[in-house]
Amino acid sequence: MIAEKYLQEAKQAQEKNNFNEAKKILLSLLDEFPENVEAMHRLAFIYTKQNLNTDAEKMFAQALDKNPNSAILHNHYGLFLYRQNLPQQAKKQFTHALKIKPDYFDAMVNLSLTLKKLEKTEESIACLISVAEIEPQHIRAHFFLGKFLLEKDFFEDADKYFQKVVALAPNDSEILEQIVKCWLGKNRYQEAKACCEKLIEIQPNNTEILYNLAIIESRLNQKQQAVKHYQTILQISPSHFPALNNIAILYLEKQNLDAAKHYFQQALKQQPDNESIKHTLNAITGKNSSSHAPQDYIKNLFDGYADHFEQHLREGLNYRVPELLKENVEQKLKTKASSLHILDLGCGTGLCGEVFKPLAKHLVGVDLSPKMIAIAKQKDLYNELIVSDNLEYLTNTNEKFDLLLAADVLPYQGDLNIIFPACHKTLKEKGLFAFSAEIHSGKNFSMQTSGRFCHSKQYIKQLAKKIGFKVLSIKTEATRLQQDQALRGYIFILQKAM
Repeated sequence: MIAEKYLQEAKQAQEKNNFNEAKKILLSLLDEFPENVEAMHRLAFIYTKQNLNTDAEKMFAQALDKNPNSAILHNHYGLFLYRQNLPQQAKKQFTHALKIKPDYFDAMVNLSLTLKKLEKTEESIACLISVAEIEPQHIRAHFFLGKFLLEKDFFEDADKYFQKVVALAPNDSEILEQIVKCWLGKNRYQEAKACCEKLIEIQPNNTEILYNLAIIESRLNQKQQAVKHYQTILQISPSHFPALNNIAILYLEKQNLDAAKHYFQQALKQQPDNESIKHTLNAITGKNSSSHAPQDYIKNLFDGYADHFEQHLREGLNYRVPELLKENVEQKLKTKASSLHILDLGCGTGLCGEVFKPLAKHLVGVDLSPKMIAIAKQKDLYNELIVSDNLEYLTNTNEKFDLLLAADVLPYQGDLNIIFPACHKTLKEKGLFAFSAEIHSGKNFSMQTSGRFCHSKQYIKQLAKKIGFKVLSIKTEATRLQQDQALRGYIFILQKAM
């Protein structure tokens, strides 16, 4: 009875997250009853919570020495080892627990997670399927089945198991949030939206869920719905910076400059040193004091754009710049295929890389956005991919290239007096510099309300000549759509003069 009293007191302290008090009680209990396995077990758990891993391992070992046939002890020790990133040892413990208790479904699910960590995905999934079939109410089994099948792009099968989770735990916001993250990780916005809508029924004022819904609606091109969600967030939390910034961007896209200006100004109050917002406000208000877009502006813009960049450009905007560059470059080339050293400035997700790969002996991509580079890396097109500002790379590299590409790069660089000489330095003799530019009818260059720069044909020609470039061709082409209208831009091919 005395031992039971100690255990009950320790449990109460533990439930209040008062681990030091619980530990003190359990150590007192073990002083009086050194063989008490339950006290050892609970103490091992508390040591784990306090990151006292050496003490936890010793206590698990003592408990198992006293009671080697405890399935729950083997399971909990396996979880400890799993979290210590020791999957082989964890697997032994889960397997031992199942030998003692073959219908121990929690241990079987934990074994499946360990098999997954050991890169035995098929065995892991088979293990989970057996749990789901025998114990159809096991929520974790269904959730991890959905997650692992989704990772393998079995979308319908994943959805089937996630739907079972929702049916079994319709009010469990924590697991529903995990399902949303899984879908978003695969850019499956319709499925993520359905789950978010269930979440918002449970927690109607949860700004994180509302924010996810707004992002999802934007990805689904339901911009007005996204605006409504951002407005709801701002009613709940008027200083919510991401909502202020994103709603301003949506109004800017709609050319509602007054609303965009208002929300950007509110966002700037939250982050007074934010150079990206200052740049955009300068563009909206016509204060064309900038000569280039700030690095943070470019990085944040394209990091946020990365996961839907290609879909938006190709399907939404009919983006044609990489193909137009290749068409014009090939007309000037006198070398055979697969022979060129090519540098792709602002390479993004690799759209130019896809088009120019057949011409490349060595292909280097540079971009300021780590998320864009990560997507480009998956395509296995480039010999090198470098996260860097274009000018910094050009200035510091000693490599020489046959061809420099800059698709949709100049719109973020107004004054070209620095970057053009750096490009010239990096080219081999007679090397080509191919790029696109947005059309400016005035002199030199100008920043537009979008925050992008446009350049006059004469400005580029005069600068090219001054630096030592020969203009091989200038063509005016429809490069993409803007507000459902064809946007015409320049395609330039320059050559480094002898």
